[in-house]
Amino acid sequence: MLALLLLCSAFAGQTSFTTQAGPREQSFEIAWKDAAGQAQRVAFALPAGAVARDLSLPVRLPLKKAAEAQAEGVRAYAAGVKGPTVKVATRTDGSVRISATGRDSGRVREALEGAEAARDAALDRFLDQQRWVRDDKGRLRPDHARVASEYAASVRPVAEALGMVGADPRDGLARALGFVQSIKYERKKKSGKDAGFRRPLATLAANTADCDGKSALFLALARAAYPDLPLAMVYIPEHAFVGVGVEPGKGERTFKHDKVRYVLAEPVGPAMAPLGEGAKPSQRRAAWGAIEVVPVP
Repeated sequence: MLALLLLCSAFAGQTSFTTQAGPREQSFEIAWKDAAGQAQRVAFALPAGAVARDLSLPVRLPLKKAAEAQAEGVRAYAAGVKGPTVKVATRTDGSVRISATGRDSGRVREALEGAEAARDAALDRFLDQQRWVRDDKGRLRPDHARVASEYAASVRPVAEALGMVGADPRDGLARALGFVQSIKYERKKKSGKDAGFRRPLATLAANTADCDGKSALFLALARAAYPDLPLAMVYIPEHAFVGVGVEPGKGERTFKHDKVRYVLAEPVGPAMAPLGEGAKPSQRRAAWGAIEVVPVP
């Protein structure tokens, strides 16, 4: 997902990153300067196996496996069809082709419709396993909100090290926001391909992510520290940011969804934009209501 980068604040950003993987734990020590130029530092450890598993996950949807899963679903359906013959073939682009033949055109049409339904159901199951979803226009994307919720327990050591747990939500969120903003932004590949989605532990270990990866990490930290706080993933064309359900401060940008008022937050960086501020496109679209909002469970 292409992010709309903010200009760097003077002297703000990550100043050092050290990580070491042991047999059981992977340690991290990270330093950065906040928007005021003040030095910040955090140290924490995460289970080495969990970090390694996250790093091994593909950053894009495995389309070949998705096609194979759909084909298996169609074949299972076809095995129970009497009369028409249903066939399915996978394509190199990850799609599948279904055909049905027989003497009775009505039964052929019925078999084809059933095969297509089986294909769609198989894809939905595969997406669920991969933590991907279809958006409101039918496009495929990572289920960022679900990932953030599921990773809350995994990143709790980071939230604790940042001093978020037990702190006033605005203070804890501000520190987490600066920490995530300081992580390096992963730019689009030279081939033109999107950088892909890194899950929270992979983002920490690789020390880089796109806007959606950094947003998911921030939301996971927020959910770990504040289990009952309303949180949301927000989408505009080619960008993602977040909303946090805290009392807005003077002049802060907000938006409303399902009767909840959210304060805008922009984890992408590299600027240390405070709560309630973001890139101009984010602010404009939030003000217009031209955003897609997905609450975090």
